[in-house]
Amino acid sequence: MIPLVPGDIWCHHAYYRDAQNNCRRKYLLVLSDVPGSGDGLVAVFTTKSNGLNTNPPCSLGNPREGYYVGVPGGVLTQESWVAFDSLDFLDEIEVNSLVKVSRTIPTPLLCRVLRCLLQSSDITNLQARHIGNTVARLGCP
Repeated sequence: MIPLVPGDIWCHHAYYRDAQNNCRRKYLLVLSDVPGSGDGLVAVFTTKSNGLNTNPPCSLGNPREGYYVGVPGGVLTQESWVAFDSLDFLDEIEVNSLVKVSRTIPTPLLCRVLRCLLQSSDITNLQARHIGNTVARLGCP
């Protein structure tokens, strides 16, 4: 099993089904690992702003929360946001169905995403604890 590392980008090839019932992929950003397990906290990249800002990049409150990351590069060739409404813990079994993309986002950008996320009213105490631990481990300002 490949470990989840904060900042890594993974592809979920069957994240949702479209109107024709075809499996569609989404790219996930690893926000936090769960030490001692193969689990991790992830969020989906989206290219549809739907109320998310580009400036300032941290969008909190209505209509939607997320963080603008620009054009990450690699397989992510369009302007993108990390959608906070997609936060989810993946267990080791789910992780094994994903494909790691040979791309990460830079640590300073990940730190800004995590700092914004910690201000979200939608995260649970458990999610906040894992995110806070990641912020501390990364030495985020």
